[in-house]
Amino acid sequence: MNIVEALEINTERQPLHEALHYEDRRYNYFEFNESVNKLANGLLEHRMKNGASL
Repeated sequence: MNIVEALEINTERQPLHEALHYEDRRYNYFEFNESVNKLANGLLEHRMKNGASL
């Protein structure tokens, strides 16, 4: 299992549980997964490929 699969599984099982707490912001699994997907799709739109470095 990789990190993407783990995030998807946790999002399905417990979408409202806290996934990340950074400074004064808290993200549940659903919110965090949505943010990760938006970022990934944005990178793909700019022709980034899997495994590429930023």
